[in-house]
Amino acid sequence: MWVSKAWGSVDKSIAPLDPTQKMPLGESLEPGRYSGGVFDVAVTYLFREVAGRHEVLLGEKLTGIGVGKIVAPGGKSEPHEAPEATAVREMLEEVGVLVDIKDLTHIATIRYPFIGRPELSQRSFAYRARSFTGTLLASSELAATWWPVADIPFDRMWADAALWLPRALDGNFVEATISIGAKDEVVDALFHSGGL
Repeated sequence: MWVSKAWGSVDKSIAPLDPTQKMPLGESLEPGRYSGGVFDVAVTYLFREVAGRHEVLLGEKLTGIGVGKIVAPGGKSEPHEAPEATAVREMLEEVGVLVDIKDLTHIATIRYPFIGRPELSQRSFAYRARSFTGTLLASSELAATWWPVADIPFDRMWADAALWLPRALDGNFVEATISIGAKDEVVDALFHSGGL
């Protein structure tokens, strides 16, 4: 059991193969794509405080890969789009709020090889933000709602989230390669610098 300083206990039943081993995440050919045809995505964990309670914006995925899972707002990078720009654009498209690019904190870069489904393999850039303008709007992509940070629904998220997200939200930059199997399970997880 790994205990987070800020967010409580998280089950760590799947350990990285070798936390000291370094492995390149791939050289970027252009923003949005990198070697092997893998695409880039960006997600943003938006926080607020209401009456002393810390909350994070998450939502149920309504379309595309991972339908029904709880995720942070985000999506694929457009050709030649930097990950930070993707994060800002996706927040506006999926939940109707504007996050200033200067307010994004890069908290993780994770490579996701999908075993047997290479067309889904991706490199994800995760960000944290604490300020935004606008009012949450419904979209056809994400049913967003505020969750108490103490109650992040890891059991409804992608299987890898409990392995890295608490560390990243605790202020530890996470760089990892997490292989996803045919049933969307974690096959293995290799944490690079700062991953553990």
